Amino acid sequence: MSTILRQRIKGFRTRPLSLSASNIKSTQCLREIIHEGTEARVMTADLSQFSPVYDNLIDELGNDEAYSKWNWAGSKPAKFDFGEFGNVRIKGSPDAIFEGIPVELKTVKSSLGVGATREKIQAWSLQCAAYQLTHGNGSEGVAGPAILLIVSLEDLEVLALNVGPDNFARAKTLWLRNLSAVFGGSSSNLYRKYWENLIEYQNHDSSWRAKHHHSVLRKVIKWQEEDAERELSEGMALIPRIWEAAVAQQFERKVNLGRKLCLKGRKSWQAKKDDRTARKVLNGIVKDTRELFDKGNKVALQNWVELKRRVEGGGVVGRGGVEAVKAEVKVCLDILGLMKTIARWRDVKKELAVIEKAMTEIKVVAKGWVNVLGGGGSLLLDGVGGDDDDDDDDDE
Repeated sequence: MSTILRQRIKGFRTRPLSLSASNIKSTQCLREIIHEGTEARVMTADLSQFSPVYDNLIDELGNDEAYSKWNWAGSKPAKFDFGEFGNVRIKGSPDAIFEGIPVELKTVKSSLGVGATREKIQAWSLQCAAYQLTHGNGSEGVAGPAILLIVSLEDLEVLALNVGPDNFARAKTLWLRNLSAVFGGSSSNLYRKYWENLIEYQNHDSSWRAKHHHSVLRKVIKWQEEDAERELSEGMALIPRIWEAAVAQQFERKVNLGRKLCLKGRKSWQAKKDDRTARKVLNGIVKDTRELFDKGNKVALQNWVELKRRVEGGGVVGRGGVEAVKAEVKVCLDILGLMKTIARWRDVKKELAVIEKAMTEIKVVAKGWVNVLGGGGSLLLDGVGGDDDDDDDDDE
């Protein structure tokens, strides 16, 4: 058991010049092509110690002559036709091959009825789609079947699902939508170059890639540095207009992207330690957001205190008053949501905890107001305040 766990908790290297099936499953994963680097990351074992055991069991079945129907899968490439985004060489690596069919193994900690939800099964099936082409037994360029194997770690119940060719068609539609969202649009898309460079590199033979790897990688790193400088400069220039409509979201988006381009997949402490340029950029973000951070927290607190005074003092009457309260609450949460993001950039964990506590209190109190005031409906506050999928994940 311990040996298996040690195998699972190990460093792996992100390569911005390689493309795997997992890269195309979502827009967030596609964006990693732009701002990921080549530093080693640390994998963490599943919270349940039994998950890697099943993966290891599948591997061993493929190596045991007594189980001749099982074979080790390995990594294999295949060409995917993505229309305007080109014919793309993508690698896939399922967990095993059973009678010539790729198998993907998933484990859930609870029972299958609770853990294997329709949404999860759909997501896992989409992951199988790439293997249907890379390892499927259909004719060349045609997706074959796959098997999705789900094991409950609670009661050891097993569910095996046949994944048919129609699954590949659905996945391809999703992949094209993701590619359009990240790299599509007009020729002015400043990040399309990352995708086109990757595809050009991937479509060369292995000897060319080996010879030109470092020069192509240097080109990508230069792009990342230039794009980071531009995004951060444009973002910081928005601070004087930060409270205008939609400006805060634009500011947050630009600085987030510039910061990720600077980090290149590293933790902030690691980037500061190893990279003088990154240290200068990250310290610059802290310096340039100091005044905004102090003012924003103060303004949000003042607005909230004043709103509580008016509402709890009976100053809100009628439907119009309730709608006005909702609007003011949303303003407070939007400001605190921005401050929450800036707190992450500044790596101030104490202030971040205070902001999160304040946001929770505001949501609870404000929802109570709506019920008491008889406004009906919902405050529609879920997801407000910096909880989008672009939150930084580089904090300790």
